[in-house]
Amino acid sequence: MIKHLELKDTVKLKELLDIVTMDLLERDIFQWQYPWDATFLSKEISQNEVFGIFKNEELIGSFSMKKIDSIYYFYRLAISPYFQGNGETKNIMDFLNQHYPDQTEIYLDCYYKNEKLKTLYTALGFVYIKDLPEEDYYVSVFHYQTKWGEKTHGDSGN
Repeated sequence: MIKHLELKDTVKLKELLDIVTMDLLERDIFQWQYPWDATFLSKEISQNEVFGIFKNEELIGSFSMKKIDSIYYFYRLAISPYFQGNGETKNIMDFLNQHYPDQTEIYLDCYYKNEKLKTLYTALGFVYIKDLPEEDYYVSVFHYQTKWGEKTHGDSGN
């Protein structure tokens, strides 16, 4: 289940992001700083930008969406290392196609050396644009457009 996080979920989100960040750092992927700041996360949650991915009431992942003009920026995808490879990112794509209007433009980026994530985004339908410099590293930028005519739950297609 995917839903907006609430302020009461801040501690769980911080714990998840700390675990995921440590996993990334162990693999020499330096896109995120450790540890996460709970006050910063609370602010984003209160702005309704953070979604949680739950399995049996447990927060196993999160991502954020921010609208900038007419496009959306998808960022900070984090799946617990214990649940990676179980189709959760496919569930996110299904969620985006069901909950955002047809032809919504979505952009995202990731650390340019995270080949596993870049391959995953491409497999999910994101199109690689280019690498751009950040403060002290590069990010790979991707684009996605939600589908025309995606069926919603209960739609018979008639």
